[in-house]
Amino acid sequence: MAGKRWTLASAACLTAVWMTGLARAQDAAPVPAPVPAPDSVTPIVAPTTVPGGMKRTLINLSLKGTGPQEAFDEIAKQAGVKFSTQGNLWEQDSMQEPIDVDFKDRPFWSAVRELCSEYKLQPQMNFNRTSARRIMLQQVYAGNNANVKRWDELPTAEAGGLLVQATGFNRQQNINYQNTEQSANFCSVTLLAYVDPAIRVSSFNGAAKVEEAVDDNGNSLVPDEKSRMSFGGNTERSMIYSVNVPLKYPEKNPGKKIVKLRCTLSLRGGDKVDTLAVEKPLEAGETSKQFGDLNVTFYSLKKTGNQEGARATYTLKVGFTRDSDDDNGGNNFWNLLQMSQLVDAKGKALNFNGGGGGNNNTFNATFTTRDDGEGASGEPVKWSLELPTGTKTIKVSVEFKDLPMP
Repeated sequence: MAGKRWTLASAACLTAVWMTGLARAQDAAPVPAPVPAPDSVTPIVAPTTVPGGMKRTLINLSLKGTGPQEAFDEIAKQAGVKFSTQGNLWEQDSMQEPIDVDFKDRPFWSAVRELCSEYKLQPQMNFNRTSARRIMLQQVYAGNNANVKRWDELPTAEAGGLLVQATGFNRQQNINYQNTEQSANFCSVTLLAYVDPAIRVSSFNGAAKVEEAVDDNGNSLVPDEKSRMSFGGNTERSMIYSVNVPLKYPEKNPGKKIVKLRCTLSLRGGDKVDTLAVEKPLEAGETSKQFGDLNVTFYSLKKTGNQEGARATYTLKVGFTRDSDDDNGGNNFWNLLQMSQLVDAKGKALNFNGGGGGNNNTFNATFTTRDDGEGASGEPVKWSLELPTGTKTIKVSVEFKDLPMP
């Protein structure tokens, strides 16, 4: 761009050029492995649907001599999302160079990746439960450190509506002095999965299933039951999810790189959303709503704390039942509940303060009033939970090659 045309690395190549980070036992310090970034190649021709038959987000945009803010805003409009920044990012000198943008049927994350490459930007995971459709952009400051790579330089694969990047290699060795047979040698590859905005995710399995993994000495890295590592589901509901690929570190003659890694990522989602809304929840009785194969039941909201001069506390009781398994058990129910909103008469949301439960898939969650500098939130008048409907289990196979394993 910037008076020239430039292209994105092809997903069809599924190339992987470098990875960093090695954790041994308690020492998880990254070990950088700098490798030059790949040359740009022709962008892929994208399919119009993702697994499950949902229509994917394709960007069509032609702008000349535009600034990055306008370009990102136009992409956001087509995708139904928002981009946000911290501070005065768009006013920085590095953001002032005009660019030409020409996207035709470009997958959403492919278009975002190309713009980020031009301006050394990087999207961040969204941990704010009140803004599930917002993407934070931040600059990557490498300075003169050649070991710091830009977001677009990471090993990347595109498949099934997902852009997936390999971000690190981790190893942990546990040695039992009394019984060496109980010793274990684990390793894993860490990924970030960027989901097409057309998919409204209800849960994302944080552990990928390894289909094939081999190093350059011919060792299989596919984990067995003894060496398998397990990870919990993602707690944030956004469009960016962290995933671990559990592997088995070779006992003898380990290689220097993973010549092939093929794994399957699993998530549940739909392309439409619906809302269970309960007015006057302090007085309301039991209310249920069906979201595809998931049923959500509001049981009660009770005021459980009101000390003078202190925040008021409210306890919510909600139940979940599902007709089918999503390879993530019931753990994702708690994650879904964290996305619910309890608001006062002015629409100000109360703080979600955690909770517990899980017996018979029934959970208790607490909310407290808050003061954000513009006045304290009042007594709640509405509780709501927005979830995808017609959800389906989506499985996406991704492949990387030649990932360093120090």
